[in-house]
Amino acid sequence: AWYPNQIGSTSVSHRSISQWFNPAAFTSPGNAAFGDMRRDSLYGPGIEVVNLSAGKIFSVWEQVKLQIKADATNAFNHPSFALPNSSLVCSDAGVPCTSAANITAVSVAGRTMQLGARLSF
Repeated sequence: AWYPNQIGSTSVSHRSISQWFNPAAFTSPGNAAFGDMRRDSLYGPGIEVVNLSAGKIFSVWEQVKLQIKADATNAFNHPSFALPNSSLVCSDAGVPCTSAANITAVSVAGRTMQLGARLSF
């Protein structure tokens, strides 16, 4: 339950959802000892979401207006992945830890679109 010791680089040559960081860069601090790794020192993937909206107001009659509006969230349907599995399995002090270090979920839903109309008079 204590913080682990960092014994190597946490970066991997090609980050992917199957391995986001190097779990062998950590080791158990031993009995009744704190590790040297600080809290929240690993970064997950960023969030890339583009929301779009377009609207137009039409004049139907003198006092009657029609507004058409279209909205899209995550318009380009880009996946924004959640944080990787960071549960380390450390057996003995000095032995590198193991973990899946993979990403199994997304943090932002897929594309959603809506179309609306408003008649004002």
